[in-house]
Amino acid sequence: MKSMILTTVIFLALGAGPASGQLCSTTNRLSQAAIQTALVGKWACARDGTDMWNHRLAGTGNAGIISECHSGLTTGPDPIDPNKGSWSTSNAGGFGTLTYTFPPSGGSYTYWVYGSGPYMFCRPSDGKTYTFYLTTCPPPKLNDCP
Repeated sequence: MKSMILTTVIFLALGAGPASGQLCSTTNRLSQAAIQTALVGKWACARDGTDMWNHRLAGTGNAGIISECHSGLTTGPDPIDPNKGSWSTSNAGGFGTLTYTFPPSGGSYTYWVYGSGPYMFCRPSDGKTYTFYLTTCPPPKLNDCP
């Protein structure tokens, strides 16, 4: 009886968690190479309520620097922060992962990417999704993504 209880506890601790807790789908998830082709060297904009991001992934290969476009200014050129943080891609089981890192205390965020423009980013840690649009800096409509 004790061995059955122990086996059940081990199964629940190791086997049941990830499968039942998956928050982002693997259906139509982009590969590492597809993420790089879609986003590297391009401006991509997203909104979350009143917050807006317009980032460009600079570099080649699997990592580089994030530039940020401070959109919404009504006068003068739109300033660009050329070194907001860093990005990297990885590959696991044929699926790609995109990670943004914002030092020193901005944190690190990992996403699964879907689509062909606009792109959907899903954060596997909590299932939060964002729609990213390819755009320019500044975007065609100030304070808004296309």
